Order: sequence, then C-alpha cells, then structure tokens
Amino acid sequence: MEARDLEKYHHLHYKKADISAEDDDISLIYKLTATDGPSCDVDKAWDTFTAKLSTTKSTSEENTKVFSLWPVVRVAAIILITIGLGFSVWQFVESPKDPIAHIISVEAIDNTESITLPDGSRIWLSKGSKVSYDQNFENRSIDFLGEGYFDIVKSENQFLINTNSANVRVLGTAFNLKTSKTADVSVYVTRGLVALEMGNAKIKVSAGKEGLYQDHKKKLVLNHHPDVNDLSWKTGKFVFEGTALQDAVSYLSKYYDKDIKISSEVLSQCKVTGTFENQALGEILNNLSYVLDFSVTFSENNVLLEGKGC
Repeated sequence: MEARDLEKYHHLHYKKADISAEDDDISLIYKLTATDGPSCDVDKAWDTFTAKLSTTKSTSEENTKVFSLWPVVRVAAIILITIGLGFSVWQFVESPKDPIAHIISVEAIDNTESITLPDGSRIWLSKGSKVSYDQNFENRSIDFLGEGYFDIVKSENQFLINTNSANVRVLGTAFNLKTSKTADVSVYVTRGLVALEMGNAKIKVSAGKEGLYQDHKKKLVLNHHPDVNDLSWKTGKFVFEGTALQDAVSYLSKYYDKDIKISSEVLSQCKVTGTFENQALGEILNNLSYVLDFSVTFSENNVLLEGKGC
C-alpha cells in the first residue's frame, strides 16, 4: 500500500482528532527516547516493517479486521523499535541516585542503651535519649538529644554532634554530653579535647573541665570544677562532699530509676558526705539515714525518706 493510500484510508475510517492524538502519542514516544547514543533509522525500519506486513496480509474478508487494528499496530511497532534502543540509551544516560537518605535512629526508651557506630565509636544513651545518623556515616555526623556518654574513635575526619542549639566537634576523645528542652548544653570531657560551638563562637574543653552553653544568655562558658556526679548515671559511682540531700537523691534516682521523695524541705537541705560505687540503693540510703536520722520506705518504684532533718 502506498503512503498516500494509507493516508486516504485513515481519512475515510477515522476522525482527524483521533489521528492527531495517535500522532501526538508517537511523537511523544520518539522525543522521550531520543538519545545521542547509537543511531537508528526509524523511517527505514518502518518501511521494512510495512513492507513485510503488506506481503503477508491476506486479500480475504479478514483484511478489514487487519486494517481496523492498524493504528494500534503502528504504535506497537514504534514501541518495539524504541525498546530495541533501550539498552543503548541506558549506556549513555546515568541512572539518578536515590534521593532518600537512609537514616538510622536509636532511642533509649526504658533503659540505658549502648550502640556502636560504623566507625567503631561508642555511645551510651541515658533513658529518654536519642541519636540519629546517616547509614553510610561518611561525614561522621550525628543528631543528638538527651544525655549520653561518648567514646569517639580517633580519625583524621572530625566527628560532629548536632544538638538543638550548640554543636560539639571532636577528633578522638571521651565525654559526657547533655542537652535540655531549654536548649542548654553541657559537655563534660574525661579524655582529649572537645570544641563546643554556637554560631561563630567556640570554646575548647579539655579533660576534667566542662563546657556550657547557656541559652538564656546565648553564651558559652568554661567550668573548671564540674560535678563528678554528672557521670554517675553511667559509672554508678557517687561522690558526695557536703552535698545537699535533695541533690544526692537526684543522682540516685536517675541511676537506679526510682522516684525518691523527701518528706520535708528541712531534710532535703541537709548535707551528706560519702563515696559509693556500684552498691544497692537500699544500702546507700541506709548509710545516709544513720547520719541524718531518717527512715526509708520502699513501695514498688517509689521510695520515701522521712525524718525531722539535721
């Protein structure tokens, strides 16, 4: 069949709007599969296809059925030709990278949790604390909220901790980091050197010192005499030196996960002295009660301290 005969057939059997729509579809397929890769003479391929189809078609009554499918056949042929180019196109067009980051999040919900990061660094998370990081960990960067003890593996690449306000930047060191809902941040260094940053401001914190970010003042402060009991939630070691009972109870409550109440304000302000390490809570409280003369009552997860005070 000559091209003009085919066009005439289309004009007689199909609406021009339909033909335009089909041609638009074919044009779209051609545009989407355009490539600078190996060339393909589509016109020549089409002529070959129609020639073979013309030689095999029957002159019987079923000719009408064949021609009724002609628009579909045209589209199918174009698709088959473009599929043949598919492998060549794939060689020249780079597949886009997956834009979805693979984020790992760990939260200590009921108990203290310890995790090991891909670079070998370790984090001990206090109850209610959370850390998140990219699975590939190429930039050694994490997001942190709560309180945790960090033992960072030394590397040429810096380790960055992002909090809800200030940031901590290290190479290889160990420290306790605590954030709060008020955006205050404290970092107590036990080994090495840590940089505490807020915007363009920065302080360096060495072992035995504590760096503080005070959000209400928007200020970084270096504390030369931090409270060693800030580490007690992890170490289980308590060092009380003229410490108010209410402060001592706060550290004990956190480590033993008990709600300890003091019956009176007077008793809560009494001073206690002593060092306790990895001892049962009842044993510690009984030792303190001998000095301050108060009673200790345990009830499920609660503890009540009652007495006249010092």
